[in-house]
Amino acid sequence: MKKSDYLTLKETAEYFRVQPLTVRRWALAGKIPAHKVGRQWRFSLKEIEKWAASEGKKAATRKVLIVDDDEKIRNVFRRILKKEGYDVREAREGREALNQIEEEVPDLVLLDLKMPGMNGVETLGEIREGFAGLKVIIVTGFGESELMEGALRYSPFTVINKPCSGEELLGAVKPLLNED
Repeated sequence: MKKSDYLTLKETAEYFRVQPLTVRRWALAGKIPAHKVGRQWRFSLKEIEKWAASEGKKAATRKVLIVDDDEKIRNVFRRILKKEGYDVREAREGREALNQIEEEVPDLVLLDLKMPGMNGVETLGEIREGFAGLKVIIVTGFGESELMEGALRYSPFTVINKPCSGEELLGAVKPLLNED
């Protein structure tokens, strides 16, 4: 095989849209086909593609992280998004969300602004600092507030107002994930 037939740990992480640490953990646990060359992990592109195909939609499913302190909102959004086939994760507050993002970067974050502890503005600032390209939808009942003014420093992002219908939610989510 040619050198280009093998992926580095970082390239494999980019392929699966996860953090390199996640790929390393998969390799150490034997969950993903990997070869250790010296002290470096290497991944055969053909084996990775075969493995991803055998995992079905799991590897290709778009990941959405819902960050809201309101359990009812999270439940409604989760049901709507899961019905559409999204892999949905949830966090009750900003710090929990950031920990999840560091573990496995989602394709999209639905972020409430008003939360106890680390609010949505602070969370968005941290997201932009460490994951600048991560797509974010602000979901708020406080569109005309100081929180929204603070969030504008970290644009671009999409905004939808609470309460919103399932149609409005999907109308914001699908275009950002190139599924319109």
